[in-house]
Amino acid sequence: MTGAFLRRPCIRRNRESTLGGIMRRAIPLFAFFACCNPGPESAMVTYHQDVAPILAANCVGCHREGGAAPFPLETYEQAKAYASLIRQVTEERRMPPVNMDASGACQPFADTPYLSEAQLKAIRDWAQSGAEPGDPRDHSALIPRQATLDNPTTTVTVGGYTPDDSTADDYRCFVVNPDLTRQAYLTAFEVRPGSAAQDHHMILYLPTDDDAEQAALESDAAEPGTGYTCYGGPGVSASAVAGWAPGTGATAYPEGTGVRIPAGRQMIIQMHFNTVNGVEPDTTEIALQLAQTVRKQGYLAPIADGRMVLPAGEERAQWTFDWPLSQGPQFPGLIHAAFPHMHKRGVSMRVDIVDGDEETCLSDVPRWDFNWQRFFFYEEPVPYYPTSTGAIRTACVFDTSGDTVPVTWGEGTDDEMCLTYFYVTF
Repeated sequence: MTGAFLRRPCIRRNRESTLGGIMRRAIPLFAFFACCNPGPESAMVTYHQDVAPILAANCVGCHREGGAAPFPLETYEQAKAYASLIRQVTEERRMPPVNMDASGACQPFADTPYLSEAQLKAIRDWAQSGAEPGDPRDHSALIPRQATLDNPTTTVTVGGYTPDDSTADDYRCFVVNPDLTRQAYLTAFEVRPGSAAQDHHMILYLPTDDDAEQAALESDAAEPGTGYTCYGGPGVSASAVAGWAPGTGATAYPEGTGVRIPAGRQMIIQMHFNTVNGVEPDTTEIALQLAQTVRKQGYLAPIADGRMVLPAGEERAQWTFDWPLSQGPQFPGLIHAAFPHMHKRGVSMRVDIVDGDEETCLSDVPRWDFNWQRFFFYEEPVPYYPTSTGAIRTACVFDTSGDTVPVTWGEGTDDEMCLTYFYVTF
């Protein structure tokens, strides 16, 4: 990682009424104006005009026939049937599924399915006013075309693994070989799910060295079938270089940057399969765009504290630690993206740069959901500079109420993590 970030403040038609007839008995003049005076015109909130575009842009990528969500929201009839539920889960910000607070109160993030207050109000008003269809001619809700990699350098695949249907959530790691004869830089990627109904999320890891790569191969060989069971991470020393959740198209790292992939290095695909809709052989593939050179090398810099120990039996067990900026390279750089990571006890997570009385928010996850992990790219990179007094402060909250012994750091299901990868360049 690197030094201190430049100090940047946290960036916290009723229809016109008409007089239906003349009353035969006299009424006071003030009452006439109070009851019958026309007010300002405002349009009724309808599905086709107001709600369909919101659903198409933020929901239909998963909520479609054959998609990962349990029901489709592609038509008015389908949306109307779930109008109250749509209102509830959007107001609670459980949907669209995005861990990060992308309201701008922390940092503005790009390409994040985070509904604005105006969009939330449109859904709420529509559901409360009878979920009116409106005029189909107003329907402008074509599903946005996802970005694609038209000419990838290479493609890796999970190879036809059939998920384990004895569990609702199967986490499986696959060692894949991009067949690099020389060093290259990963500049963009596209995940092409083999089954939209069962592919829940993916993280692509790069083993940190030959020993970690060999350990992954041994784990693969030790289990029957393709791949090996993994939860929380790949079970070996590795860094995440790509992340995907349903509805995400191709992702490009900032222009002119990329993550170095050593020649001959194999990689690890971690897939989360959800089996509630049945299982089938999975052929998910990841298209990789590689470059021989880049202007600036990108680094996945983890900020973590492996000494973490959480007390058992607490609904809000907190672990906070400071990573001194003096430990990092003593020259300036840019931070482009954040990738928060905890396991299933996670409740919330926040990361700030602190230096004296100044604080700069880098990442704020108010409602952690293990199932929706991804990179969050800033609209503009955040500059930072080294100081001897600053630190990156991470505060993670966990629910350990179901535990009877302290919870420690680790890769396993019974372990936890409090970790953020930052994509940085120098």
